[in-house]
Amino acid sequence: MRLLFFCLLLGSAWAQPKLRINGEGVEIECPGGCQVWRSTSLQGGPTSQWTVKGNRYQDNQLAHGLDYYYWLSSGGRQWKAGPLRLDWRPLPVSRHPWLRIDKSRYLLSVLEGEKVLKNYALALGRRPLRRKLEFDQASTPEGRYRIIGLQPEATYYKALDIDYPNETDQARHTLLAPHSEIGGEIQIHGMGITSNWTWGCMAMRDQDIDEIFRHSEIGVGTRVWIYGGEVSLAELQADERAGEVDRLALGRRQKRAGQPVTCLSR
Repeated sequence: MRLLFFCLLLGSAWAQPKLRINGEGVEIECPGGCQVWRSTSLQGGPTSQWTVKGNRYQDNQLAHGLDYYYWLSSGGRQWKAGPLRLDWRPLPVSRHPWLRIDKSRYLLSVLEGEKVLKNYALALGRRPLRRKLEFDQASTPEGRYRIIGLQPEATYYKALDIDYPNETDQARHTLLAPHSEIGGEIQIHGMGITSNWTWGCMAMRDQDIDEIFRHSEIGVGTRVWIYGGEVSLAELQADERAGEVDRLALGRRQKRAGQPVTCLSR
């Protein structure tokens, strides 16, 4: 296992956090809690941010075979740690895989049922946590989607086409932005993760999407769930349990009640 580590401490040594590889993630020991920022780059790449409220936190949402850097802040003191890396491992063959994308952690997970088979890092657009409502060249949709096409030769190396806009997206657009274009051509594609550079698609490293393409069980019809900005994983799970729903009618009820117009059952 590769494990290099450095720490810069500004302030008293007694409060210094500890970070280490622990199983399938990084354990953060931060007495009294802290703010955490995490990135795959020291040069300002896509960065996740969250708060550790207790003394310990297990960050299990990491890609395999990729360096991560952490910045921590507590009580006016700051620390840096990294690179920390989970061992690379191949994506195993599975019978019924599906993809889950957490925008807040810039992570694409391949699952069989609820078991995570492998994680990959992502980059998004310049408004990474906004849920796509219309054509804006900046935000990524959130919801329950499927792969509708594969492009082994694409503008951005290789691409999986996603069925945005679906019925839910169309209902939201009708209610909230009827005079704009809804957009389309949302993909998971290659060309790297050094910054949030896409127009709303989800970018991967070329070697990672190569591995996805080598697995024929991931193809047209594969489920893709996207969340982490305005929609949570729990909301998508509740929406799936609700079954067939009149999305436009649901959105109208939400709008009348002053609720966020998601057109999702909760």
